[in-house]
Amino acid sequence: MLEDHLERVSGAVDTACEQARYQPLSDMVKAVVEVVVGAKMERADISVALYQISADVGGPALVKRMSQRCRRAMAAMFRTAPDTEAPPDKVAIDTMFAAISGVMRSMLEAGASPTMVRKMREHLALLCQSYMAAATALSSQPEAFRK
Repeated sequence: MLEDHLERVSGAVDTACEQARYQPLSDMVKAVVEVVVGAKMERADISVALYQISADVGGPALVKRMSQRCRRAMAAMFRTAPDTEAPPDKVAIDTMFAAISGVMRSMLEAGASPTMVRKMREHLALLCQSYMAAATALSSQPEAFRK
């Protein structure tokens, strides 16, 4: 069940990343946030239950494998962003994905209401869009300016 759930989420991320190629960076980020939130909320009850048992059923290895798949899809998508001089690096992608995952887990375990989920989706998109805009601006600066 855990593997099926993670496969569904990572498959949705793959598809969203493929569809968002060549769009502005902010649209790409929003697409990823929307698809992860949507996939997790589609069966919130299963998502919460799986968080609770994942460590007991080989979850960390599955989560790592599926997370890497999502990150690869995002990296490929971000390389096509027409409005950045340099795509976000691996650390930026890892940070964004961790932020999405952490916020989702927190909301699900708190039993978020539909209104709370809607607001969280908006705030999470803003957080990730702002972060990736800053991260790509930083990565395009010569190293001497990043210190």
